[in-house]
Amino acid sequence: MHDIQFNKAHHEMIGYPFTLTPPSSSEDSPQSFNMHSPNHYILPTPYIISGTPQYEMSMTSMYNSEMKPPYLTIVEQPIDKFRFRYKSEMAGTHGSLTGINSDKTRKQTFPTVKLNNFFERDAIIRCSLYQNGSSDDRQPHAHRLIMKHGQEERDDPHDMLVTKDTGYEASFHSMGIIHTAKKHIVGELKRKKTLLKLEEVARQDKIKRNLSIKEEVEIGTTADEECKSINLNIVCLRFDAFRRENDILYPICKPIYSHAINNLKSALTGELKIVRMDHSSSPAKGNREIFMLVEKVTKKNIKIRFFELDEEENEMWSEYGKFNDLDVHHQYAIVFRTPPYKDLNIDEQKKVFIELERPSDGSRSEPREFTYIPSSQSYKTGMKRPRTKALQNGCEVTSAEIHAALENIDSEEFRKIFYENYNEFLQTDCGRRLAKAPNTEEDKDRIIISRVADEYEDFMKSKPKNDQILHMLQNLFTKYVNAAKENALHICASEGNLKMLRHFLNIINVHKLYTILNLRNANLETIAHLALQQTNIEVITTVLKYQCDLSAKDINGNTPLHVAIIRNQSNLVIDTLLRSPYGTDLFINAENNDNFTALHMAIKMNKVKYVDLLYKYGVDVNLIDKKTGRNSLHIAIAEQATEIVKLLLEKTTIDILKEDFSGRSPLNMAKHLTQDKEPERIQIYNMIEKALKDRGLHTECVIKEEIESEEEMEVEMVECKFEKLAIDELETMYKNVSNFTSLCLEKVSRILDVSQNWLPLADLLDLKHFLHTNMFVQSKSKSRELLQIAVKVTDLWTIRNFLDNLGESEAVTLIDNMVTTTKMET
Repeated sequence: MHDIQFNKAHHEMIGYPFTLTPPSSSEDSPQSFNMHSPNHYILPTPYIISGTPQYEMSMTSMYNSEMKPPYLTIVEQPIDKFRFRYKSEMAGTHGSLTGINSDKTRKQTFPTVKLNNFFERDAIIRCSLYQNGSSDDRQPHAHRLIMKHGQEERDDPHDMLVTKDTGYEASFHSMGIIHTAKKHIVGELKRKKTLLKLEEVARQDKIKRNLSIKEEVEIGTTADEECKSINLNIVCLRFDAFRRENDILYPICKPIYSHAINNLKSALTGELKIVRMDHSSSPAKGNREIFMLVEKVTKKNIKIRFFELDEEENEMWSEYGKFNDLDVHHQYAIVFRTPPYKDLNIDEQKKVFIELERPSDGSRSEPREFTYIPSSQSYKTGMKRPRTKALQNGCEVTSAEIHAALENIDSEEFRKIFYENYNEFLQTDCGRRLAKAPNTEEDKDRIIISRVADEYEDFMKSKPKNDQILHMLQNLFTKYVNAAKENALHICASEGNLKMLRHFLNIINVHKLYTILNLRNANLETIAHLALQQTNIEVITTVLKYQCDLSAKDINGNTPLHVAIIRNQSNLVIDTLLRSPYGTDLFINAENNDNFTALHMAIKMNKVKYVDLLYKYGVDVNLIDKKTGRNSLHIAIAEQATEIVKLLLEKTTIDILKEDFSGRSPLNMAKHLTQDKEPERIQIYNMIEKALKDRGLHTECVIKEEIESEEEMEVEMVECKFEKLAIDELETMYKNVSNFTSLCLEKVSRILDVSQNWLPLADLLDLKHFLHTNMFVQSKSKSRELLQIAVKVTDLWTIRNFLDNLGESEAVTLIDNMVTTTKMET
């Protein structure tokens, strides 16, 4: 009967994964409940069940054909994001691994597991840390799962006794995850796998024993291989159920795994969070530069998303902020520009939201409110202003009727009042009829033009003196303005009224009153700014014929040259501007409020012809953007403007070694961007490298990589290593060295004392008999005594290779360096 029941049980366990959870036993890690567990579980050979009748009944009922076999279920999953901490951070309390349904305002939950269909006998449920994956042969993770017991911290595995009284349910609390440093991964994996293997052989042999040298070497090889592909930012919990027999644990059912637990501290898996922004609003036209502080992000895996919701919380608009890899500073700050709002001509504020988005997993941060405000101009740059409809009724009069009426009124006071309110009464001489009180912007602008033209004509009939004419013109173009503080010249230029524009410019030219050409509107724009916003080339060329101040800056700090580039004017227009006889050197290198010169803006727009023209007229290619410290070449590289990079390198005296504020030279920057393996970026890097060589400059540089993960943040002290020699060359060098130096002997002995590998080394050297001598037993360093004897019975090369087989790579490197140094000195 017992054999039948065992065979059934054995059949149910055939699919059990061959990897069990290790217990803890190391000086560095506190001990856990159980001292041994295996790496690869192999089912024990058939055994005779011995025990009390109650135990036999338990096994019989456990596998009754009418019942399902035992199995584990997860009652409460762990949270899916948790901060992996370094050992140095564990002073004090930092929170424990809670259940996914935990609520800070209520009672906390913890990872909980239940053993089902198991009765009448105690069992052990184990929790340990494993690598996340989809297969059933997952391996232990190098990180440590510690559990607090008072002031003591114990490493995984964590074994919990469950009984019928507890409902065979285990809840694991007070656990934390300790991040294993990169340099310690192999050692931690070897430790865990060794303990797993010890438990495995105990099940196979029915007795506990030490591992053979061959088994230890196999474990070391496996650990070395796993180290190359282990994911340090994602783990999972594994749960096993065991019964104890003669102090050996046997599995009751298949293990189960929790969902993935992501490192909250990692940029690849952590929580996205906007910490601070220097602006929370933007003009509707967008392009505002904003500095944002964030929790850790990865430059190649982050976006800034804007979106708007309707009253029913449905998304009605979305767009992304503009930035590239180089605008992400050390994973904690992003400099970006806002996208334009869907309506550029809003006349009131619009509330939207801004959030971080991680494309790799679709994660998003908590959205923040953001506001789009009307742009500084009340109308779209370069287009006619929106007009309201004129009144269709009212008393209409002609200018002839008004002048006839004035002839019949003998009152200087009335005439003065009339001319002060001229725009309310006067209509043009072209026959158009206006309402008595025009209320549209278009009508008011037309009246201003007519009033200036008519008053000048009437005034000139009186044959005034020259100084009176100048005074009259000054008044006409400064006092007669609209709500945007635009005079007749501004209005003609912005609306493209070529006929009246030429008329007024001719008057100004005749009287040499060029200061009027540079009068500003509310946005500090001159007629040159307004003309260059037009698509009418005749308007532009007409204005540029006169002595306009092309260094004048508008409210955004843009000169007419900036405006021409922004408006994507023709090469002819840019050339006409740069050929100005009125001081090109005063504006060609001017910066706007964003610290961009016209050249910087041309590069950002990838306008090769603009850059070429600016260079021909003497632009300074080495001027930097004062916010980033980047010169023209830096900017061209960031924008991946390949042809402009080529132009700058071949035609100009660009400073190729210039470093920006972050310390990156153009070569550094180009090299950094080649990580994506994009052909354009590689081509740019090759061009810069060639230019450096052509100029006789050093091409070697240290590429400053930004830290991307926690393990790379650790500072590791690395000894200088000699160039690796071929094995036959190395063996030849060993023939001339017969003993250890005192320093090398001390370091190697210390390594073997810690690892305890002096014991298998003695076995390999056939010196186990030496271990029983009084000299060895009484020695303080058994490794030192063994090595001193070893060099007398064999050569250093043999000792070195045996250590290499035992996985003592650090000791091997020390001996190699000693031999190489000795050879060099001789």
